[in-house]
Amino acid sequence: MLMISPLFSLLASLLLGLLYASAGEWLVHKYILHGLGMNKHSFWAYHWHEHHATCAKNMMLDPGYRSLTLTSWNAQSKELAVLLGIAVLHAPLFIVFPLFTGTVYASLLLYYYKHRKAHLDPIWARRHLRWHYDHHLGTNCCGNWCITWPWLDYLLGTRIKNKHLNSPNSDD
Repeated sequence: MLMISPLFSLLASLLLGLLYASAGEWLVHKYILHGLGMNKHSFWAYHWHEHHATCAKNMMLDPGYRSLTLTSWNAQSKELAVLLGIAVLHAPLFIVFPLFTGTVYASLLLYYYKHRKAHLDPIWARRHLRWHYDHHLGTNCCGNWCITWPWLDYLLGTRIKNKHLNSPNSDD
């Protein structure tokens, strides 16, 4: 009988959770937030018609992130509702795969932290989330679907570097 070491099992759960979360981020951003979000009558329209429009006007800054209010239904509260929905959908997995599910939850929190910070501090975003900065301010917003880490964009060939945005401190 094949025995899998506990350390290997933990590491596999962690890596699979990161890969799964990154793939989910890429898929949701490309096919739901942009795909379905282009339709003005879709629930997902908040992403394209509110968030992207605001960022285009304000050079990446989205002032809606300054003060979150759960009493209004705007791009930021919808984003939080979607993240909460994703967390709730994954809750049953926690019993069987706690580290995997915990990694997904940590990834959701990290996504929100980085996305919010990027749109409150565009200079930080240009330096630390260059792929997301390029997504909003580059010449082609049909790429750079990842927010937290650019791994899937590189793997799937959707990382589009925008050299005209010239960042001397970019590590990407």
